[in-house]
Amino acid sequence: MRFVNFQRFDVFKPEPIRFREIYKEVVWGGTRLRTLLGKATPGDKIGESWEIADVGKDTSVVAEGEYAGETLRALCEKYPREILGAALVKHRARFPLLLKFIDANDTLSVQVHPDDAYAHKHEKGSCGKTEAWYIVAAEAGARLIKGLKAGTKKAEFERLLAAGRVEECLNSFEVAPGDVIPIMAGTVHAIGAGIVLVEIQQTSDATYRVYDWGRMGLDGKPRQMHIEKARDVIDCSPLEGLAKLAAKSGAGAQRMVECEKLCLDVITLEGGLHKGATGERFEILCAVEGAGSIAWSGGGMKFKAGGSLLIPAALGEYSIKSGGRCRVLRSTVP
Repeated sequence: MRFVNFQRFDVFKPEPIRFREIYKEVVWGGTRLRTLLGKATPGDKIGESWEIADVGKDTSVVAEGEYAGETLRALCEKYPREILGAALVKHRARFPLLLKFIDANDTLSVQVHPDDAYAHKHEKGSCGKTEAWYIVAAEAGARLIKGLKAGTKKAEFERLLAAGRVEECLNSFEVAPGDVIPIMAGTVHAIGAGIVLVEIQQTSDATYRVYDWGRMGLDGKPRQMHIEKARDVIDCSPLEGLAKLAAKSGAGAQRMVECEKLCLDVITLEGGLHKGATGERFEILCAVEGAGSIAWSGGGMKFKAGGSLLIPAALGEYSIKSGGRCRVLRSTVP
């Protein structure tokens, strides 16, 4: 009897994965993704750079390496356990997080996001949108909006909204580089002018605008509002905990956000080494300050501020090294 040796040609080769940016031109966008982070933005109104994404037609494409040209969606379909991890593969239909840089050259619309249950029913099966922000840069006096002023009831919010005076009941505060702001689904929010930030969020584009400051869109027409849906999902209860958190300045890893939908750590290096390991779940690394390198058993690569990497669950142990001060965000799901 002759035995045939069936060789597998689809064995995953673990390596950090860098994707091509997906740029979004918007009325409030600017040029700082280019001037501050060195991105090759195609215009002067680029408000978003989607770094790692799989939302509708916007699925990230691998920029280099073993899987250059493959989409994130295709990789997750072909290698779900190796990419997502054993802890997640049974419960995920697609990659669960979206990472983006945002350049708010002007104030964004006042908006709110649905939770999973509402989005699944009203947004063609989409998940909801809980997110977290890390402030990369902020002009003096730059502010964010998060939640409503204490004591504001839903009826008062709707009255002011109808009168075009909704800003009177919005809770706002100044921010600085290193601040972290969790935004739970149902929370009214807006990013103010003069801010560059990283946003890590659920894989969803479900956004309900409630107020846009009376401006026109890029086409010269008013942008679409979503008042009825926003009324359904808005949470008018007082904010729980602090509106923002500040990452510590010293070296080390700090867990800043941990909720049902995502986790966010800030890793600060002062010319040192940070050791990490995957296995149960993927990680996303996003450099927001300085430069460094990542090494794993199969090789190494350099990174700098503005760069992002998907760390597959199958990568195993890795280390991040910097020659000077460097700050990296690490994201995953619980």
